[in-house]
Amino acid sequence: MQKLRFQATNENLDAITLGMDISEEDIVLAICGSGDQPFAIAEKATVIAVDINPVQIQYAKHRVQMLEEGDVKGFLKTDLTSLKNMLKLLSFDYMTSLKTKRNLVTLINRNRYFKQPGRLDRIARNLEKVTYVIGNIFELDITGFSKVYLSHTLLNNRTGLAHLFSLAPEGTLFYATEARDVCYQRGVENLIIQNDKLTFEARKYESGRYFCPKVFHKQTLN
Repeated sequence: MQKLRFQATNENLDAITLGMDISEEDIVLAICGSGDQPFAIAEKATVIAVDINPVQIQYAKHRVQMLEEGDVKGFLKTDLTSLKNMLKLLSFDYMTSLKTKRNLVTLINRNRYFKQPGRLDRIARNLEKVTYVIGNIFELDITGFSKVYLSHTLLNNRTGLAHLFSLAPEGTLFYATEARDVCYQRGVENLIIQNDKLTFEARKYESGRYFCPKVFHKQTLN
């Protein structure tokens, strides 16, 4: 039985939305996770949120209900929001504490992002633009999407990259949170090209020891 793995994103939402240059015309295929990333994207764009773990889909839908009811506290709640749990986690060994501290910083930034004036109201008005799908993003038909948010799925799905990119229409934009060498993999190097401008924009907010995002396009074939 699968379990809930993500109660909140461990990525920077500014990096994602600005790195993907999200607009109202976009139709985005996105990894669901906690739902934070699809919610952020849905402030402007239409989103299909997909996750191979049905528990994550159920959790995101529960958060939709919280937002519809105007329950901001419930929408943002995670185990780490409990001071007692934070102190308990930080009392563990050094490496656990480092990871927990990073998660706390990310959570603070995520809450700050959603609490920007009017942002949750705009997202709430656009909830009908989000559709949830249980499945493997590497096995879906992506021909109808202008942009694809891959999170850090590339770390565990290197073999499916060439298939995914070969199906994408020319010009499709991809955002990967961790993709240091993806453009150089066999079967992929001639299909995609890095967007240096948007990659630089994403890395203003998310770059370093843990994640190194990259934005790239499906190449136009001559």
